[in-house]
Amino acid sequence: MLTPSGETSGWETRPLGTMSPSVLHMQGTRAILMLREFGVPLPASNRLEIAVELLSRVHKSGLIPSVSTPELNAKILAAMRAVHEAVTVLEARRSLSIQGHPFTQSRLQLLVEGPLETKPGTFGDAANRRFETVIASLMALGGIGVSAGEPDWRIRYFDEQLGVAVKRLNATTTMAAAKLIRKGAHQIRHQGMRGIVVLNVEHLINELPGNLSAAEYGECFNAKLVELHEYMDTMVRYPAVIAVLLTGIVGRWAFGADGSLDLHWSHPFQLVGFSDIEPAERFDQYFSQQFAPRYRNALKRVAAIVGP
Repeated sequence: MLTPSGETSGWETRPLGTMSPSVLHMQGTRAILMLREFGVPLPASNRLEIAVELLSRVHKSGLIPSVSTPELNAKILAAMRAVHEAVTVLEARRSLSIQGHPFTQSRLQLLVEGPLETKPGTFGDAANRRFETVIASLMALGGIGVSAGEPDWRIRYFDEQLGVAVKRLNATTTMAAAKLIRKGAHQIRHQGMRGIVVLNVEHLINELPGNLSAAEYGECFNAKLVELHEYMDTMVRYPAVIAVLLTGIVGRWAFGADGSLDLHWSHPFQLVGFSDIEPAERFDQYFSQQFAPRYRNALKRVAAIVGP
């Protein structure tokens, strides 16, 4: 039986000024300085520097997205995402002074590797591993103990260590999403342990309307993913997986008929458990009462930095 928990939270309709290019440019510049302090090599014209340069141009020249400039609009959103991801990862790295933290130099290097824009159908190893690192960073920032370990990460669940398999969806079909969940399940089982699969569903939900309340957005989120939820009803075939976390970052411009411009920026997440595999009360005690609130607090912590 499917047991949705957590919520589709983190959805906001932001007036453009609340995530201003000037703030993001400042935070991106700070991120580059931090990477240098951590000894991360910065290739010439890397994706983060390209993002900061574009945001600087937007800030200084008053360059504004419009209906007639779709390519520029997409690049600005990609630049915002690059800075958002960098802030998330580096804030986690800065906050963890203990030895053995999972944010190694090679993980930090991912912030500057690969192209700025990643589109559906693009199979980029750097983008996949960067998403893995963002997920671990949010867990760490929320106080969810996370450590390195196959398949991607490990977290503590009562007296048990769970494997975390993180998957980034590169397509726009439920079939592709289901295939990734199965792959994550096999990876967890291969480790001889139980665990959770984290699936990036951005490409399935990026067309959802932004001018909705959190409750309305949650309904649209569930409606959009109804086929995926139906597939997950069959997860009893994969008893190693006790939960799936559906999440991602979605940014979209909204152009009003009156010429107004809003930025719809969201980081929704939904935890889905399987009561045929794990008792609902245990799932609720950990994932609903501990994991979800901590993950939500991490999102708020990052939001306060990039756009208070």
